[in-house]
Amino acid sequence: MTTATITTATVKYAASNPKDYGNGPRINVLTTLASGEEVKLWGNAGDQALLALRKKQSVQLLFDGKGYKLLESTPTAPQSAPGHSAPEDSEAVFDEALKRASRRICKAIRNAKVVAEREYGITEGMVQADIAAAAIVKETAAALLIEAGKISR
Repeated sequence: MTTATITTATVKYAASNPKDYGNGPRINVLTTLASGEEVKLWGNAGDQALLALRKKQSVQLLFDGKGYKLLESTPTAPQSAPGHSAPEDSEAVFDEALKRASRRICKAIRNAKVVAEREYGITEGMVQADIAAAAIVKETAAALLIEAGKISR
């Protein structure tokens, strides 16, 4: 009979885009144990526990004699991004999320204008004067936001 043990590891590489290795789309996270041994944690493409892990994050793993499994835990407070302080209440959380979203939207619009000019020959003046040109920039910005969301996960 094998005894299960719990160990701590650090995320070396977070999950990236799912890949099909023959059994459907899968993701993996590479962790490093205190001993220096590297362990891959595998999951299905939508495995939220693995997708939530970030580089340098400390995690607990269960070794059951066959392999390692992630021990999921519920965060006790809202987690903040590196370089950002943790908000104190729900209003602060909302305000911070709104600021971040606003910055992403502004960046997407700037990038969309560059793409619209390069690919369609649409200039800033045309966007202000032509509803169709403005629609192309808006659609391009939306597409860039969707792609940025896929990349940042």
